[in-house]
Parts: sequence; C-alpha cells; structure tokens
Amino acid sequence: MALNPKAFPNKAVQVSDNFSRAFLALPLRLKITLPYMVVAILLAGLATWVISQSFVASLQERFNVQLVDSFEAASVQIFEAESKALIGVRAIVRTLGVAQAVTTHDVDRLNVIIRPLAANEHLPLVYVLDHTGALVYRLHVGPTANIEGDENNFVNWAPVRQVLSGQSDTLGDKFSGVQNGPDGAAIYVAGPLLLNNQIVGVVLVGFPVGPILPQMVTDSNAQVSIYQPDGQVMFSTFADQFNIPGLTSEQISLINSQKRYLLENRLWSLGSDQYTEALGPLLVRGQPSGWALAVALPRALITSSARVSPQQLTVAFALAVLAVIALGIFIARIIAVPIFELVHASTRVAQGDLEASVVEHAPDELGLLSRQFNHMVSELRQRERMHDLFGRMVSEEVREALLQDHHAHLGGDLKIVSVLFTDIRQFTAFSETHTPEEVVEMLNSYFGIVSQAIREAGGMLNKFGGDSTLAIFGAPVNISVDESARRALSAALLIRIRITEANTQRIQAGLEPFQIGIGINTGEVITGNIGAEDRFEYTVIGDTVNVAERMQSLANHASPSNIFISEATYTAFAHRSQLLVIDCGEVSFKGRIEPVHVYNVIGMSLTLPPPALSPDKITRPQHLLRRDAFEAIYLYCRGFHPTTIATTKNLPLETVNVWIKEAAAHFDRAKRELLLEFQLTERELQRLDDINQVGLSLEQNLAWDIQPS
Repeated sequence: MALNPKAFPNKAVQVSDNFSRAFLALPLRLKITLPYMVVAILLAGLATWVISQSFVASLQERFNVQLVDSFEAASVQIFEAESKALIGVRAIVRTLGVAQAVTTHDVDRLNVIIRPLAANEHLPLVYVLDHTGALVYRLHVGPTANIEGDENNFVNWAPVRQVLSGQSDTLGDKFSGVQNGPDGAAIYVAGPLLLNNQIVGVVLVGFPVGPILPQMVTDSNAQVSIYQPDGQVMFSTFADQFNIPGLTSEQISLINSQKRYLLENRLWSLGSDQYTEALGPLLVRGQPSGWALAVALPRALITSSARVSPQQLTVAFALAVLAVIALGIFIARIIAVPIFELVHASTRVAQGDLEASVVEHAPDELGLLSRQFNHMVSELRQRERMHDLFGRMVSEEVREALLQDHHAHLGGDLKIVSVLFTDIRQFTAFSETHTPEEVVEMLNSYFGIVSQAIREAGGMLNKFGGDSTLAIFGAPVNISVDESARRALSAALLIRIRITEANTQRIQAGLEPFQIGIGINTGEVITGNIGAEDRFEYTVIGDTVNVAERMQSLANHASPSNIFISEATYTAFAHRSQLLVIDCGEVSFKGRIEPVHVYNVIGMSLTLPPPALSPDKITRPQHLLRRDAFEAIYLYCRGFHPTTIATTKNLPLETVNVWIKEAAAHFDRAKRELLLEFQLTERELQRLDDINQVGLSLEQNLAWDIQPS
C-alpha cells in the first residue's frame, strides 16, 4: 500500500488542534502548574547533577566546622551550669543563719532558709556538710538516681577536701568538680561556710549532668556523650548508649593533658551507621576535670566530592531561574493574577474581613469584575458599621431579636420577668470628693463587673443610668419564671462578690472602696419597642421595675447585706432551701400604696452554721458573720493576703486566719459551700487545701502560687 505524503501535514495540524483543545479543557490551576512542573522537573534534574558534582566535596569542611561548633555549644552549657551552681553557693553561704544552723545540726532551720533560695535560683542539688565532711542537710529536686555507695562519703571528693583544708587560689576559695554522688553524676561547686572566720562546714551545689545533655546541642543531627575517667560512657543522647565504644586510658590522659586543648577525632559504628566523634576535656574552673566531653555527627552527611566550576554553576542556575520567572510572569499576568486575587479577597470577606480589596488591572472583563467586587465590599463595610453602631446602642440580645424581626414596630407584649436594679451608694458624695478621672475609672470598673455578671448569668443588660443599671431576665428571650428568678439571683451574688474583690484591689492600691445596692423583683411588665416611629428603644416598663428600683435603696440603712428581693422572686426561686435570707417583712415605698414583702439575701448554703466561731469581741450577727467568713475565704482563694482581707472586711486579722484555717481543715465541706455561690476554679480551691496537704503557712501558700487576677 502506497503512502500519501500530502496527508502528513493535515495529521500534524489535527494533532496540534487536539492538544490545544485538551489543554484548554484543563482547570485553570492545571493550565498554570503544568508548564511549571515541566520546568521544575528539568530544574530539579539539573540541580541534582550540579550538586552531586560540586557541593558534596565541600561538606567535609562544613562537617568539621559543625563538630567544633557543637562541641563549643556543649561546653558553654557545662560552663553555664557551673556558673549557676557557683551563684547558688554564694547565695547560701552568705545567707544569715546558715553557718549557725550547721554548727548545731539544725536541719529544720536549714530547710527553712535554703529551700526558698534553691527555688529562686532553680538549684536541683544542695548538700550542706559540717567541718568533718559529714552530711547535715540534703535537698534534691527531681527523681533520685539509684547510685550504689556511701552517700555520706563526701570527704573523699576533691572539691570538699580543698575547701575543708582552707585552700584558695586566684579564682577564690570555691572549687568545682564532676562527681558520682548519691544523686548521680553532677557538676558540683563547693564553698566554705564561715563563722567567726572559721570554716564550720561546706555547701555543695550541683547540677545533674543527664538533664543538661539535651540542651548542649541545637543541631538535630548531633549527639553528645560524657565519658567517665575510666573511659566508659556515663550519659549520652544516643538511644542505644550502652553500645558506644569506650575510651582507652591513653585517650583519656591525652584528652585531659594540661598542655593540650586540641579536639581528638575518632570514627566508630553504631548499628549500620558510622559516626565521627570530636573528643575534648570536660572543663571545670577552666581546667580539665578528668572526664571527657564528646560530640558526634553521622558520616552520612558527607557524600561524593566531584566538582564543577563556579561559572558553570552560576550560568546553569541563572538560565533555569530566568526561564521559570519568565514563564510565571507571562502566564500569571495574563490569566492567574487577577483571578487569584479575587479568590483570595473573597475568602477574606467570607471569613469576616471587610477590608479586603483587589487591584483593578485592566478595563476588560476581569477589570470590571474587580470593580464590582470592590463596590460590593464597600457596601458590606457600610452595613457592618451600621450594624456595629446599632449593637452599641442596644444589647446583643435585643439587636439579634430585632434583626430577626423584619417588621419592627412600636408597642409591647405582657411578660413575666425578673428585673435586677443596681445603684452605687453615696455616689454624689463620692463624685464631690474625687476627680472626674477617678470617678470615671470607678464607674468603668463597676459597669464592667455588672455587665460581665449579667452576661454570665444569662440576662440582658437593658440600660445604664448614671450610676445605676437595669437588667432583665426573661426577655426578649422567653424563659420560665423560676429560671428567670434563678438567673437574677445568680447575677446578684456574682456582682456582690466581684464588687468585694474589686474593693479589695482598690484598698491595696490605696483607693477608696465603693458599695452598691441591688434590688430584684419578679412580675408582669410591658416589654417591647418604646418611642417614636423614627427612633425607639427596647425596654421594660411597669410597677415591677419601679419596685426593683425602690428595693435597692434599702441597702443604705436596712442591712450591710446589699441584695434585696421581693416575695414574688423568693417564691419563684425553686431552690429556696439553699437560699439564706432575712425576712424584712412588709416595707412601704414612696409613691406606692401597697407595701412589698422584702427579703434580705445573705447568700447560698447547704448548711446554716458559719465555718468557724468568731472571737467574742466581734458583735456582728451570726448571719453576717457567715457571709463575712465565706467572702474572706473566697478572697484568700483568689490570692489576697489575710491582712488585706481583714482591712477590707473591717475584721481582726486573727478572725480571718481562724476562718481560713477552719475552712482548710474541713476542705470538702467548704468546697461544696464555695462552689454553690462562687465560681472558683480548681486551682484557686487547691490553694485552700494546700494549707493541710503541703503544710504551708498562709503567707507561704500565697507566695508559691498565682497572684489575684
């Protein structure tokens, strides 16, 4: 069969058209990435060949430099550990009372003095010896190593002998060394304890070698080991350290030679891997200690070492990089850049970032799309500003309820809610005697506490009125009457204790405390939008609100307890058995014909008796003592000092200490009581339990824990 040569051009054109159609049918990302992939494969092949021919030969030099740098980093860690130990020795020997306690072997006194110093300086090992070298006191932080031998045989340690014999040199009278002690191998610094210029003992501070190893090198490929004077490995970061070959006595002697400080190298195998190890002396006080420090790197880092000229390497990479850059710019400028900018900007908008925008590259279809996108985002920003402004004018609950109601109108609904009203006592007098800045600072603190407590309790803060606030429980979100009463009472108790805590902080800062009154009433109100067609607000009106406002004013004269509730609220509360109240009876209010049955809320409790009996000189009623006691315990759990608590509560310090210790002694009962009324964390409650479990005093317990937030 004869071939027709004229058919080949047509077939070539057909193949080209098919390829073009197939390429154009690909997704946009593949259209962009396929050419890059071709160039990247070529570039990777070229780079691999160049690197295998050129750079491997220079790795040996970098390898050696890395060994030296790693050894230097490890030596610095040893030096820092020795320096910290020296600082610790100086701190202990210069502390008043240590030398006297050693002469009398007063271990308890030594523990009281040394333990805080060790904690402050982060000292893991402390030994105190008497003038004979016998162990008087030992402090060890962390797990104790199982080391056989006589742990009291300190007199055989060279640093101890040097100190006890009264030696000193140009570096002073403190000596260092690496020893296998009762807590394992460690870097020790020994210093003399002097009393009347006589050596009465020795202080030893040590840092175990094992925990230091992971900090010695930062390179993930490097491994560090420490060899004993007999050449055996003592510690190593190798997982299989027991198979590391030891050093000979000649190698140890050479490494610790006084006249040599050059690193020795050796090559050895661990399993299928080969390592090059740099060996040098473990220096203490700048002198060899008899121990050896080693840093090893795997030989796999070194490959074959063929070379090409720098000119060839420069030209090859320059051509490849220029090709990739040219292709990327060509395709991205035509297709990808505007589209990817739109995708990125739309993703930001979807995540809530309305500051996103795109560059309008050209007056084509993509440019028109960019302009329309920017216009859309601008309109969204304007709506968001209006939404945020509206949200600042009303509460979050009202905003959401009104936004969901597309037919907002004037008028209201009759609902049964619980209303909470707060007001600052003697605010006018406070304003007259304080600067405007101080008044604003106090108001912001007060409003912040009230707002946070209302939110946590599930209520709606409806409005601020100078120094007063109005909160609603049961509108606009409908809840049951008993739940609205529970939330209102929970909010009131939270406000009261947090105001007490804020006053404690103000007293600490030398500021004057402030008091508030809280009134809660439950009943029918009109809830809805009140105002004019062009401007209205969501609020509640009715006699229930007026009664709540009148009741809070009772805190001025009726009782030091500043929460008052109506009989309607008391009856609606489902857990009345846990509510401690004082029945104030029928109370008449100005402008109202019928009196209101009012209860003074003391707090919440599972048991009625206070946690401890108070001294006879306190004449407050038992119910107020119970509230004072639990508020004092709460403040202690929050981290306040008993002295500050006593000042805040106007109580004797002795009474506050008795209450705290009594609550700690009956921790389980006190915990249940505190959790019922106050929202304390487990860590804050643990501070109370630590008085019994750890045996710390009230002051120590606070010093070792967190400060109040």
